[in-house]
Amino acid sequence: MIWVLNQRWSLLISSHRKNILIFIAIISIVIVIIFFLKNKQIKLYGTTMGTTYSIIIINDDNFVDEKKIKYSIDSILVSYNEIFSTYIKDSEISNLNNNMSDDYTSISSDFYELLLEANEIADITYGKFDITVNPLISLWGFSGSNQSNLLVPTKEEIDSVLDFVGNDKYTFSPGKIKKYNPN
Repeated sequence: MIWVLNQRWSLLISSHRKNILIFIAIISIVIVIIFFLKNKQIKLYGTTMGTTYSIIIINDDNFVDEKKIKYSIDSILVSYNEIFSTYIKDSEISNLNNNMSDDYTSISSDFYELLLEANEIADITYGKFDITVNPLISLWGFSGSNQSNLLVPTKEEIDSVLDFVGNDKYTFSPGKIKKYNPN
């Protein structure tokens, strides 16, 4: 009886030891992989559009110029910011928003491509996605220009800005856009 218990105990310890060795092997492999990949990672950080970004690149090529990549990324983000930022007073979108003309206004190819995508999303969402909502956002006090206004607008105030809201309030083609009812 003692021999049977010892044999079972030995099998239990042997099985337990085997599981521990498998666990240690798996952890060792994971550590080696993480160490190997960590040495091949390029981490880039920056600020843009009122927030931060971080990019991790898995680098298979040891001759990648990290400064060139960061400069290229920052250049693209600065360019987009100059087009699409509503916080930059002379950005392309700010100029369009402030334009009171109902004539065609020139737009960049990047702006045109964004309008194409925005209209496609507006169609898919049956108009729930609407790039013209800025007058409502401002009226409700959610924009940088009117954040101190915490009063709920009246129906008359809301109705007065709805004339300027809707995906049917503008038309565009490559290189130009026209607002039907500029505000």
